[in-house]
Amino acid sequence: MTVDLKLPDQDGITLICTLRQQESTRDLPIVVVSAKAGEKEMLANNRTLSVSDWLDNPIDENLLILSLRRAINGMAEGKPRILHIEDDLDIQRITQAIAQDFAIFEFAATLQDARACLQARRFALIFLDLALAEGSGWDLLADIEALNPSPPVVVFSATEIDWAQSARVDAGLVKAQTSNDELQHTLRRVLKESRSLDRPLE
Repeated sequence: MTVDLKLPDQDGITLICTLRQQESTRDLPIVVVSAKAGEKEMLANNRTLSVSDWLDNPIDENLLILSLRRAINGMAEGKPRILHIEDDLDIQRITQAIAQDFAIFEFAATLQDARACLQARRFALIFLDLALAEGSGWDLLADIEALNPSPPVVVFSATEIDWAQSARVDAGLVKAQTSNDELQHTLRRVLKESRSLDRPLE
């Protein structure tokens, strides 16, 4: 599905949130169309859209075709699903592009949205920013660790994490010091290690 955020009878964000609450459309790939820069900020503000991609309007037809193929192929190939908890839309886009060949990304910009996502579906990996607008990403670790099974966590932070903190996660990366190749390698490695340790649910 493609969704324009400016609809005549309701806003596109409300429509997407409604679709995500229904079993039949919870995992439907959605490409969002955004008409202005201000709408991009809305995507990372207070609500989880869990979209495959978003495009500026007017639409570049080649980008639209590429985005739709990527979304459909990701679902068809059964790629692992990563929850990226990050309130910077540019970083969301970059990391999604880096990992698009081997994973499907969903996004949460707030602690509340992240908790809702964790309860709604199972993720193969949690990609966690620590400095969120409303609090620390560390506040989510208890929620993640309470899941059965508990998904691995990769921290993607603006600053180094200390030894005690790093012991609770599977990997820690510093944004300014991490190359695209290193980010991709780390995500692939943690996903692979997690799959090798998978056990059936009790």
